[in-house]
Amino acid sequence: MSDEAQETGPQPDGFDAAGLDALAAQAAELQGTQAAPGSIEQAQPVSTTSDELLAALELVRAMAGPLVSWWPQAADVWSDAQLKAIADAGGKVMDKHGWTMGETMSEWGPYLALAGATLPPAAATFAAIKAHRAELAEAKRASAPNRSTLEPIRQQ
Repeated sequence: MSDEAQETGPQPDGFDAAGLDALAAQAAELQGTQAAPGSIEQAQPVSTTSDELLAALELVRAMAGPLVSWWPQAADVWSDAQLKAIADAGGKVMDKHGWTMGETMSEWGPYLALAGATLPPAAATFAAIKAHRAELAEAKRASAPNRSTLEPIRQQ
């Protein structure tokens, strides 16, 4: 038996040791190009209730954004500064009462999810009813006689 066969054991048919060596060389090369530990910017842990609330509000804004894409002022109304102000005020209230985002979401999360699932169709229904009422009012105005062309009734 050769020395090579003794070191690696029996080889399956079609085994290419050179291909395996090339693959190992590529892996070593890739490992050499990886960033040193600590050189990649690590995500900072959320440290305050306000920060946790801000992160939740940003997530809600990202999820709700497509629903209000028709509203040009949505980005101004729900700006980063506005979310930060809401989170700062809300965080103070939460801290005052000893609430945490984890506890709040554990207790109220299902209700918030229900509201989030119900709000879009409710808002669309409200908008449709409002538009329908406007159409009815316009049709009524259009079918009403033009008062400017009517002659006043004369009393005798």
